[in-house]
Amino acid sequence: MKNCLDSIINFVDLDRIKILVCDNNTVEKGCDVYLDEMSSKYNVEVKKFTDRTRNELYRAMNWAVKYARKQGFDIINFIQD
Repeated sequence: MKNCLDSIINFVDLDRIKILVCDNNTVEKGCDVYLDEMSSKYNVEVKKFTDRTRNELYRAMNWAVKYARKQGFDIINFIQD
């Protein structure tokens, strides 16, 4: 996930987009610290699904679509790490 987010941050105009990370109960060491860093430094919002089991990707994606609609976004794009 770090490589994916770092790449987006380096190559995309962050003033024109909002990054939403749907963390589906990641077990990677250091992930929470990294995501906290990114959310405080950049326009990155993090939604953590701690009550879910791993591999429930589509449930998290559906949540993201509902979130994007409520925020009034015209376009949503999913990128998996």
